[in-house]
Amino acid sequence: MTEDQLEQLSLDWFRETGWDYANGVDISPDGDDPEREDYRVVVLKDRLAEAVARLNPDLPQLFSGELPVPAAPTATEEPLA
Repeated sequence: MTEDQLEQLSLDWFRETGWDYANGVDISPDGDDPEREDYRVVVLKDRLAEAVARLNPDLPQLFSGELPVPAAPTATEEPLA
């Protein structure tokens, strides 16, 4: 079995169990349906906000439009010692 075959089987299983799948190329900054403005952005804020609201319907609305996500480290930052 190749890596691609395993990936396709896994994606099929995830879809069958109710997961949504988005191809990374499509949601990349220069893709057909971008979900982030830059490759350095690793948190898809809209997806995260939707998941938090869906999984926690009884919580009060914690954010209005802007999700407070800590800044992700970049490749130029020095590693911790």
